[in-house]
Amino acid sequence: MTIEYFGLILGFFAFLFLVQPLLASGKKNSWEITSPLVIDGDTIFSDGRKIRLHGIDAPEMDQAGGPAAKALLDHMLSGEKITVVQTGEDQYGRLVARLHTHEGDICKIMVARGYAVASFHDDYKSTQKRAERQRSGLWNTGGIIDPAIHRRQTQRDRGARA
Repeated sequence: MTIEYFGLILGFFAFLFLVQPLLASGKKNSWEITSPLVIDGDTIFSDGRKIRLHGIDAPEMDQAGGPAAKALLDHMLSGEKITVVQTGEDQYGRLVARLHTHEGDICKIMVARGYAVASFHDDYKSTQKRAERQRSGLWNTGGIIDPAIHRRQTQRDRGARA
């Protein structure tokens, strides 16, 4: 009887040990915010943290379409209850997350409306192709120059001037 009792207690604690991280991680990786500061078309600031939008790259602020992408993101988030779902962290220490409002997945909407490109993941590639075919947003005015290429070119230009 005591061996069965000991096994039952040991099993219970093993169960708690295995399940506790799963329960805790669900709480830490998702939270709600309101009124974030929109930095550009793919980055916001809230509660002392920079948050990079998952799977998308919007034009830089000094790039054609950059201010329009920022304005669209700001409009979609303004006055909304936003659910942030962390998917990781980037090489600069920013949180990477999906944002959801009553409209749905904000990252996907930015790509669907033609104000960001799918990047880093294949999550939104088909959405981007549809936006290009339909000439949505910036695809109607000549397309989006890949923001990553623009950043590399800008860094090279700055280095050449130094």
